[in-house]
Amino acid sequence: MTVSAVSHQLKDLSDFLGERLYIKSGRGVLLTAKGKELAHSTAQSFRALDAGLLEAIGSPRSTLRVAVCSCFGPHWLSPRLPQFRSANPEIDLDLRLYANDPDPLDGVADAVISALPLRAGYNSVDLFDEQLVPVICPSASHNIAKNGLQLITTETEPCKIGDDWLSFDRETGAGFAARRIGDWVVCSHYILAIELARAGLGAALIPDFHAERSLRDGTLVKLHPATIPAGRTYSLYYKTTRANETAIAAFVRWFRTEVRKSRIATRIAS
Repeated sequence: MTVSAVSHQLKDLSDFLGERLYIKSGRGVLLTAKGKELAHSTAQSFRALDAGLLEAIGSPRSTLRVAVCSCFGPHWLSPRLPQFRSANPEIDLDLRLYANDPDPLDGVADAVISALPLRAGYNSVDLFDEQLVPVICPSASHNIAKNGLQLITTETEPCKIGDDWLSFDRETGAGFAARRIGDWVVCSHYILAIELARAGLGAALIPDFHAERSLRDGTLVKLHPATIPAGRTYSLYYKTTRANETAIAAFVRWFRTEVRKSRIATRIAS
């Protein structure tokens, strides 16, 4: 900005306030006592505004805070994090686990993995659509003909109890809900439902990535080979204004790589 432009703006401000804020000095200008007073007070205001914006946006950190729901964190993210740590030893991680999907707008973390919709002001990287697989412990599976089939549902609203199994039956024709004995076993979270299934309390519909380890070690078996969509898409969210920060950019690059690996593995498996 030229001296002339500054002079014009100062004149406009002086006229607006009705105060002499400056005097001409050669080719430049000098602030009057009133001008210096105004400059000091506005500088403080701008510093406060700058601090407020940094607080709202989030300032760069050496520690990357990652928030994730209780199902996704232990069963998808945790097994893969050693690769990120190995490639980025200078980035400290602060992992925060939530019973339900964390909301990016709550400001709980620098990066949020959630199935909530994209929020304004955020970038996202889609991971995959959640797929539900029916699982049961081996002993309960062998005794279905004798003892009947108990079903565990994670649909807890009174008017929706058992809807997950009814949806599975509509998609596959399996008819499990019609073969159910006793009341529904109702629980609020997948992390509890899978433990109930492992304990032999019935069959549960669980995200396939959540059931993967138990299916591999034989503590659970598939009740049916099909999976059905749960209607949720997991995504990584981070603020658009912070996309170029070193830690966030590194995590996003790594996450995109893991997304590609997961999609390739899914295509091979199918």
